[in-house]
Amino acid sequence: MIPFGLTSRSALAVQAVLTVAVSLAVLSLIGAPVLAVQTAAYGIGGLAALALAATSGAPGPRVSVGVMCFAFVLVLISLAGPGIEGVRRWMAVGPVLLQPAPLVLPLIAWVLAVRPAGWPVAALAAGVALLFAAQPDPAASAALAAVIAAVVITRRRATPAEIGVLILSIAAFAWAVTRPDPLAPVNHVERIVLAAWAAEPAAGIAAAVMLALVPAPFLIRALRRSTGGGPALVHALAALWVVLVLASLTQRFPAPAVGYGASFVIGWLMSLGLLARKRAAVEVRTWAISPGGGKV
Repeated sequence: MIPFGLTSRSALAVQAVLTVAVSLAVLSLIGAPVLAVQTAAYGIGGLAALALAATSGAPGPRVSVGVMCFAFVLVLISLAGPGIEGVRRWMAVGPVLLQPAPLVLPLIAWVLAVRPAGWPVAALAAGVALLFAAQPDPAASAALAAVIAAVVITRRRATPAEIGVLILSIAAFAWAVTRPDPLAPVNHVERIVLAAWAAEPAAGIAAAVMLALVPAPFLIRALRRSTGGGPALVHALAALWVVLVLASLTQRFPAPAVGYGASFVIGWLMSLGLLARKRAAVEVRTWAISPGGGKV
């Protein structure tokens, strides 16, 4: 049995602080630009994590639809935002470019996990999947498909709407992979571990360890509750961050929380906040439902 202390709030806070320290030290070592933005992202993400950790229970049907609408609109904005060589994954917030995907994926995981999804939520999730593929962003597409699959597998059954959006998200991922992605990797974003190793081997090891630990709290909680059919939210968050970390190993996608990028920092800290919620272990688990699914 894995002790709860390994994913207690204090342990999550310690990991977050260590990740901040290692990330900023490594970025400074390799000469990353505008560290003030990264530092601010940790502050904003920390506040968001505290806000989410203070919540209890599950979002209601209207809130769930509202969150999904927010996610859809945010990703849609990126398609009209500043593109780089035909790739459109970012939106401009003043002088800063934010990537919506890591910001909305934890919220989508939360909404999909708390209760069986009906057609409105599933349709919005399908729309997000298509937008990720249109950007294109294979990593985000894979992460969304993994989140939906984790929810379905954890419950051991799915509504027709969930089956439909799972199939569509897998198809969207396949489409995203086939689309051209000419972006070259950047040392302080995608190649952070190798760049840190080249500058100082100890820094490279530290960066690699912290990157490997990014999904650890979610995996530990998922394993600890696996015998009891643990909550779908924990499994969905574990799937999300495992996929994003694995994607970063290709050096085509950002290294979450460790590499430069405000959006991934905020999204990861938001996920830790969801994990730290007082009733994170008491989300909807039973799902003997009618073929028509839930209300949302």
